[in-house]
Amino acid sequence: MVVMDVSEETSVLESLDHLDLSTHSSPPLKQPQETSVLESLDHLDLSTHSSPPLKQPQETSVLESLDHLDLSTHSSPPLKQPQETSVLESLDHLDLSTHSSPPLKQPQDRYLIPSLDRSHAGFYRCIVRNRVGAIMQSSTEVQVAYMGDFVEGERSQTVSQGEAALIQAPRIHSFPRPQITWFRDGRKIPASSRIAITLDNTLVILSSVAPDAGRYYTQAVNDKNGENKTSHPILLTVENVGGPVDPITPTIIIPPKNTSVNAGRNDVIMECVANASCLYPGIAPNITAGPADSAVIDGMSVILHCETSGAPRPAITWQKGERVLASGSVQLPRFTLLESGSLLVSPSHLSDAGTYTCMASNSRGIDEAAADLLVWARTRITKPPVDQSVIKGTKAVMSCGVTHDPSVSVRYVWEKSGSVVDVSTSPRLRLDPDGTLHLSQTWSGDIGTYTCRVTSVGGNDSRSAHLRVRQLPHAPEIPSAALSQVEKRAINLTWAQAFDGNSPLIRYILEVSENNAPWTVLLANIEPEWTGVTVGGLIPARSYQFRLCAVNDVGRGQFSKETDRLSLPEEPPSAPPQTVIASGRTNQSIMIPVATTPGEPPEWTAPGIHHQVLSVRTTSGLSDEEHHQARPE
Repeated sequence: MVVMDVSEETSVLESLDHLDLSTHSSPPLKQPQETSVLESLDHLDLSTHSSPPLKQPQETSVLESLDHLDLSTHSSPPLKQPQETSVLESLDHLDLSTHSSPPLKQPQDRYLIPSLDRSHAGFYRCIVRNRVGAIMQSSTEVQVAYMGDFVEGERSQTVSQGEAALIQAPRIHSFPRPQITWFRDGRKIPASSRIAITLDNTLVILSSVAPDAGRYYTQAVNDKNGENKTSHPILLTVENVGGPVDPITPTIIIPPKNTSVNAGRNDVIMECVANASCLYPGIAPNITAGPADSAVIDGMSVILHCETSGAPRPAITWQKGERVLASGSVQLPRFTLLESGSLLVSPSHLSDAGTYTCMASNSRGIDEAAADLLVWARTRITKPPVDQSVIKGTKAVMSCGVTHDPSVSVRYVWEKSGSVVDVSTSPRLRLDPDGTLHLSQTWSGDIGTYTCRVTSVGGNDSRSAHLRVRQLPHAPEIPSAALSQVEKRAINLTWAQAFDGNSPLIRYILEVSENNAPWTVLLANIEPEWTGVTVGGLIPARSYQFRLCAVNDVGRGQFSKETDRLSLPEEPPSAPPQTVIASGRTNQSIMIPVATTPGEPPEWTAPGIHHQVLSVRTTSGLSDEEHHQARPE
């Protein structure tokens, strides 16, 4: 739909003599009618009815996908009396003021084109009329950007060896003119001493040789709307190959064209392309030993071979996709072109995986060969086994987590102290698919250093860990007891250090049995480093027997053998009784009870004292003392 903004709609009269806009208004417009716009201004009198000059529309380029186009004339200030009519005229003199239905309501200085398409492209101008004349704008062009399809399908082209191949770019409907890029077998074709791309995008291959045969195609890109299209392929065949090429005199295959430029321009491009072959034909490049599909571990080096023949000596270029890695003038980090033409990749990265192409070229042609490089992620133990300490009889688990390339299989081998652990020889052992080693019902024979070894084409790795099996400590050995020669009423105890059960000892516990009495704890916290202790404060004439046990973090071990029973020697009382009371029993005997009081030494009443001696003085006046032996009560 075409919309034109007018405040009042009028038909354009062919004669200005009878135009009276003050009283003649037109009914609502019907179907658009084609109207010829009066070009003659014979009766135009602008001496008294002039309006400010209209702002000229500028040339406009729009996209076909736009919803509408707004063309404004911007007349300012609005014209007064007499009343004016603004008519937008297309290039073919079509009066667009009447080509709208229903009646227009927009301002008259604007023309709206909704649903823009290619049919709206062209030149537009605005004419302003009133009863005394008209003002006509210069035209403005509306351009619509679009991209159609390539006109031609797949085609073939043949050229004789040594001649120039001119491959015309497939035609495509597009505005503006698209950017054209040439490709061959999936790779962009760069310009070189033998290959040129003309101003009209014709591909020129000079002195064609057999390796130039292939499938060529173009990619067109519209810079305005961003669309891109790929043409059908063009199959190029080179004939008469195999023998030497006869010399060809220089021939201009693309002559310069007549060119016109505006004065004052800084530059102008003119092209001229000629084809010829040298008197010495040379030998086209030939890759005698091309690269082979290879695999490398991440971080390692790899060489892709490319040996060639030809005269003159071919120049070698290595590419990965469209990216040039190494040539006579280009060398990216980690990629080195060797003297032999081979490519050294050092060190390799995972991102280096892909297809590599060796291109050999000289004045006689091009030869190429490609190979795939596979880069494996290095096999690494990322969850190594760790040192463990388990209690005897429990389970031990030794992990060996590995990261590796998904396409690579790995093999796990466990070793203990240098010997391979064969899990099939004992039901106590199990090896999981992820490399985890299980040991159940552990015992002292499982103690040692375990090594997990992982082997694969993606690399090898190994890690080790120590397994310690803890248990209750053994009983102290060779316990002995002897009277102390230094300290009175003391016994020296000695023993040999016990096996700690693979866990550091915490303490020793000493128990005693006095005169065959039950065992009681005498010392509960003997330092674990000690191998002897002196027990003092014992009672004379009593017998003693001792035993020990060791304690670690697992628990208390068994007691040692008991020492030989040892008796302390008898000793005389250290003091007499302090409280003696006598009472008569008969006329010939008295009773003297002996009782100890708090604070009195007990030794004189201790076991081993067989009798007591008393001194008695009579009251009969006898002067002599009589000694009597009393029996203990």
